[in-house]
Amino acid sequence: MNKPYPWLILIVLLFSTSVSLAQRRRKADSVTVTIRFTRPFLSNRTVDSVLVFFDRTNHTGAGIIKQVFHPKNNEIIIHKVPEGRYFIGILCMGMYQKFFSDITFINKARSNDLKFKLPHSDPYLPGLAYIPPVSAMNLHKLIITNGRSFK
Repeated sequence: MNKPYPWLILIVLLFSTSVSLAQRRRKADSVTVTIRFTRPFLSNRTVDSVLVFFDRTNHTGAGIIKQVFHPKNNEIIIHKVPEGRYFIGILCMGMYQKFFSDITFINKARSNDLKFKLPHSDPYLPGLAYIPPVSAMNLHKLIITNGRSFK
């Protein structure tokens, strides 16, 4: 008489090894992103608040992150950002009022540290006249100096 115990043990061992092979460790699907604002030389001003939004570049997710942050030491840390390629928009509110945009890939293999350079800003003093920065003027693009406009 043939006893079924050895066959039963063999079948149980076979199924137990296949289950353990199927449970592999998955990579984490979210990462931490650090956004730093570098200041101009000899500037002690900080960014008051920042509106940050992350949109996927393949149009599968608009506004994955859409939130107002209050940076500490001109640095923002965003936790649990899903991996992928993003269009990042940052609107600084308060003293600097500047918009930054970037397209980048966020995953575990990269450093995920984004740096944006803030423009120089002078403190506001009441009673002083404001002189806006002069932009470079291209004289070749004026209608008066363009020879084709007189034909």
